[in-house]
Amino acid sequence: MDDRLESSEGPKPESQSMMRLLTGRLTEWIALGVIVGLVVLGSWNWASDVGPPAELSAEDLRTLEMLRALRDVDVDVELMMTSDSPDRWILDRGFDAPEEDATWMTDTEATLEFRPTSTAARTLHLFVYPFVSETVPSRTLTVETTVGSVDVELNGGGQLVSVAIDGELDEQVVTLRCDAVDSPADLSLGSDIRSLCLKLISVQLSS
Repeated sequence: MDDRLESSEGPKPESQSMMRLLTGRLTEWIALGVIVGLVVLGSWNWASDVGPPAELSAEDLRTLEMLRALRDVDVDVELMMTSDSPDRWILDRGFDAPEEDATWMTDTEATLEFRPTSTAARTLHLFVYPFVSETVPSRTLTVETTVGSVDVELNGGGQLVSVAIDGELDEQVVTLRCDAVDSPADLSLGSDIRSLCLKLISVQLSS
């Protein structure tokens, strides 16, 4: 009888606290999911010729425009590709998460996406630091824009790579291609297993 009475009582205080905690966590994850969804949608759609879905609200459209604005690039301003720099938003696929000093290109192909704020922009400059070693003394980097492409042999140390762009285009997509990537672990240079080509230190447009 006592057992039946205990089981018919309401949930204990500890159980109520746990339920409130779980409910709060679930709410936080749902909110985070909504934010991430908007960011992904903005990243996928910002440079597309197709406009955003018609069902988006005015607030959603403002959010997308804010995301696009993060990729606006001024002429003659050096953009640092570091973890604490707002300029890192021009990085797209093929790059690892930005670090304190720069961002690794971790695939044989990567892209930069941005919108020049001035039609006077004519040249894109990339300051890079290649991942090389005694067994891999150089890497070949190809940088391609709508105007053309350049091939550069990277031998070590910081190097500046410049390529022409069409400043009349509102939205720019620049493709970087590396002939090969290797991990420090594969080259017996450490325990890092990431495939690396180069570190992108900064980006700058000039007229």
